[in-house]
Amino acid sequence: MPHAPTKDVTTTETIEDKDGMTTKVTRDHDELGQHTHSEVVDKVTSRGRTHSEATDIEKDDGEHVHKEVVDRDGAHGEHIHQTVTKTDKGNRHVAKVCTDTDDEGGRHVHEEERTSSNQTLLGDGIVKRTVSDRDEPGHHHHEETTKIQKVIETTRAPMQDSVTQHITDDRDTADGTHIHEETDIMQVMGTLEKRHSIVSDKDIEGGHIHREKVETLKQVKGEAHAVVDEKVILTEGDTMTVDEIHKEAIVKDEE
Repeated sequence: MPHAPTKDVTTTETIEDKDGMTTKVTRDHDELGQHTHSEVVDKVTSRGRTHSEATDIEKDDGEHVHKEVVDRDGAHGEHIHQTVTKTDKGNRHVAKVCTDTDDEGGRHVHEEERTSSNQTLLGDGIVKRTVSDRDEPGHHHHEETTKIQKVIETTRAPMQDSVTQHITDDRDTADGTHIHEETDIMQVMGTLEKRHSIVSDKDIEGGHIHREKVETLKQVKGEAHAVVDEKVILTEGDTMTVDEIHKEAIVKDEE
């Protein structure tokens, strides 16, 4: 039934119990073409404060949107901020969750997950992407993973079509070395490709040492091809020395 601009109701409720006090404000609002229901909740306890805002929007064209924002204090002094968004329309569903955590030690963690699915006559297609970042003094770590799956309608069995992953890591060590590390992984049906690189830089008395190591692996149907390249650049005053190593190997599975 179409929604008409005839309703706008707000209610406030306060609950006090042994854990603390909760205040809840609810609003229902109709406007031409959609209905909106929202809730704002504040909860204060001895463990900290939680504030949440949730909104549900139902449109006459069949689309439903759910949005939620939560701020809360953790049990160990950390603060957590989370957003949730879900959209449903017809056969398509999208959900996204983002979480940020800050603690008293200066560490920050960001996590993000997005899942989308689309139902067709042949089956469901599902895409899931996760991202995470961790920051603390002298160290940054980043990861991204994407998984694509299809579910065949006749069997309802999942087929893992592809997985891609990207990881970076930057860190400083106690002896003054800075390290940058990257990993890329791709799996498509029976094929695996992986590339891992690590680069380090260190200042020494009167010079500098730069190291690089790159490892690549490609595996297809029981045959693996591996390559390793290493390079060391030593700078002392006006003198530069470069050492390079290249290795290759092919391994076949014996059936």
